[in-house]
Amino acid sequence: ALQVCEIFNRTDEGMTTFEQFFYIGCGITGCIFNATVMVIALLHVDTHDKPRQIIVINMTAADLLMCLVYMLTRPVLLHLPILLCYPYYVIICAVQLCSCFNLLWLNVDKFIFVQFPLRYYMIVNRFRIIIVAVLTWSTIVCLAMFGYHFMSYFSSPVS
Repeated sequence: ALQVCEIFNRTDEGMTTFEQFFYIGCGITGCIFNATVMVIALLHVDTHDKPRQIIVINMTAADLLMCLVYMLTRPVLLHLPILLCYPYYVIICAVQLCSCFNLLWLNVDKFIFVQFPLRYYMIVNRFRIIIVAVLTWSTIVCLAMFGYHFMSYFSSPVS
């Protein structure tokens, strides 16, 4: 029987050196840029004046986690203990969905700004954006955990 992580990482020839450098290079680059955006946002962005920046910070956090958890560890996935595979894939699923939902929330924010320019700040405020962010992360993490809870793998003999 194959380990769960090994199943998702298996190819006929394994990961090439180029692929390993690609993942590590993209992971490091993504971490640097996302961490830079996060530091600038946390130090210089006024989320009371521009609540939509909370969505940008949220999306940056999701992308930073994706670089840290997936991109940098993908080349060594075969060597992960089986116990780490479940949280590994739950985190990957959750951060990808969060990133997508934050893009959706940014577009909803723009729509509200264009459709209701005079009432925008009555509709969109810091508290509501924080509630949306917390509900988004909570719901997605719960759904990812729930979905992966019911997944199982049955290996068939290799002929």
